[in-house]
Amino acid sequence: MNDSPSILNQPRVIPGGRPPNSDFHFDWPYERPTNDPAVAEIWCYTPRMSYFPGEVVDLHVHTTRAEFDIDIYRDGTTPTTVYSQRHVPGTVGTTPLDANVVGCDWPVALRVTVGDDWSSGFYIVVVRVTDDDGAVFEREHFFVV
Repeated sequence: MNDSPSILNQPRVIPGGRPPNSDFHFDWPYERPTNDPAVAEIWCYTPRMSYFPGEVVDLHVHTTRAEFDIDIYRDGTTPTTVYSQRHVPGTVGTTPLDANVVGCDWPVALRVTVGDDWSSGFYIVVVRVTDDDGAVFEREHFFVV
């Protein structure tokens, strides 16, 4: 069996039900952060969806935890890890109600340079946090090289 890291064998916990705060509305047309410090959550985005080797990917991250982990994989029959970092400092970002129209404008949490050795393809960004009970919460994003 292959012991290499893969997003397919990473632990996943998907929070279900209504987040424990009064700001959550089921009529919003999209899922959004709760900004509740009691809830372990993480979200991320990049300003662009495609990059060339040598360009810098700005990762904008919102999390209710003090730190987060990140892995970037090139997708394929065998996912290949191209970047991994643990204990990245996390920050809470304000999310406007119309973020789906105006964006979030969260701060850049991390800048990653696309390596000259990164093959053309689809890359998956996985950001993850752990709650006080050890449950893992993660989100995925993607970009193309």
